[in-house]
Order: sequence, then structure tokens, then C-alpha cells
Amino acid sequence: VFDDERDGYGYTKGVYAYMHLWLKGGVLRCEKEGQFVSANLVERVVVLAEKAPTKVSVTMDGVTRPLEFSYDAEKKLVTIRKPEVRMTGNWEIRME
Repeated sequence: VFDDERDGYGYTKGVYAYMHLWLKGGVLRCEKEGQFVSANLVERVVVLAEKAPTKVSVTMDGVTRPLEFSYDAEKKLVTIRKPEVRMTGNWEIRME
């Protein structure tokens, strides 16, 4: 995911953020590359999963807190509500 000041030229000055996202073993990790910091927050995350997790938590800046989630067994989707982490941050969401 790429983000910048939306002026079309931030990347030329190094003022951008490129977020690498990985999902492995029930952990969704976001690692940021670049200098840009955005106020934009992640509103929700939807993940395809064979079974419902028993708990979901988010960690950012060394602080871990529980998150609300629901599971749609028919569609096999976990919907994680309001992780409220910065899109241009380093964070992880853990589904157990």
C-alpha cells in the first residue's frame, strides 16, 4: 500500500510511505518504509479463515489491546472492527 501527501510529487522528496502487509499463521503484520506519516486509521480488516478465532488483538508502539470481531461461518470471513491503527504505522493483528 502506498501513501503520500497526495500532491503527486512526495515520492521525489522521500515524503511517502510504502506499507508491506503479510498474513501468516494468524498474524497480519504491517511494516512501513518511508518518511510520510498519515492521520488515516484502519477502520476494519476482513480476513478469509477456515475457523473462527477465539480472540483478536492488535499491537502498535509496544501496546497490545483486544479487538472486537465477528465470524461469518457461511462465508468463512473474520471481520475485525476498529483496530484504529495508523495506516502508515508498524503494527500487527493477532488472531488466536
